[in-house]
Amino acid sequence: MKPSLKITVLLSVVTLLVALVTGMSFWSFSKTEDTAAARKHISIILASANHLMSALKDAETGQRGYLLTGDLAFLEPYLAVRESLVGDLKVLHELTGITAARRHLDVMAPLVDTKLTEMAKSIELRRQGGDGGRRGRAGRAQPGGGEALPEQFAMAAGERDGEGLA
Repeated sequence: MKPSLKITVLLSVVTLLVALVTGMSFWSFSKTEDTAAARKHISIILASANHLMSALKDAETGQRGYLLTGDLAFLEPYLAVRESLVGDLKVLHELTGITAARRHLDVMAPLVDTKLTEMAKSIELRRQGGDGGRRGRAGRAQPGGGEALPEQFAMAAGERDGEGLA
């Protein structure tokens, strides 16, 4: 084999390797961008879910404060989020692409509606001069029915598919 042919073959192999490495680099960078976009989407979903749970807790806390004291200032968190909670849950459902997570959200939707209805009724009872249904005939707090939403979600989701929300 002539030296010029060897050099040509060697340069061809080197050029091919450089092209291969360059192609692999571009492919790797595109996968990194895809992964970064997926991570950003997941962060948005988690932030939205955390916001929803925080809003629900704030609404419950405000409602309880109002029922205990009769002070309308406690209703501000409840009034601020009551109309947006159902819409926020729908947006979260649309953002979520995982079937199991959507099932959990499907379980949450009627619980949120029920809880909002319960809160509205107890607030209305308190406004009418009652105690918002907090006390039974003997004047003690009635047990049951007052589980916090996160526990209700976990119980309902666990009953539905055999696992908790985590």
